[in-house]
Amino acid sequence: MKPIKTLLCISFMLFGALVGSQAVARDANGAYKTVGMRSCAEFLQDLQADSWQRIVNRGWLGGYITAYNYLTPNTYQILGNSGLLGAELWVKNFCEKNPLKDLADVGERLMVELYPARIIKAPN
Repeated sequence: MKPIKTLLCISFMLFGALVGSQAVARDANGAYKTVGMRSCAEFLQDLQADSWQRIVNRGWLGGYITAYNYLTPNTYQILGNSGLLGAELWVKNFCEKNPLKDLADVGERLMVELYPARIIKAPN
């Protein structure tokens, strides 16, 4: 099962890298700058226009969540009992209040919000 999970994680990350053109690095303090990341204002425009970029944004969010699940100890599903559409709605609500934020920052904030209700291990 682990090889499939690894392949899935790598696939989502590659999809995000190819489609989103995002480059990330961290300094000694854990800070990083995103390049090519869409802003909350652009995310909201994509939702309203129901454009192809909305699909790209949803793919990025799904990949971000999958990578988080894979890389975070004691986390099987950060979304808990909600789903990707619920996460997208949370991002929409956050972006309406913070249009100058970028999606990478929003993704981190979403993970902090969801962490307490995460599913820790796979169902039997």
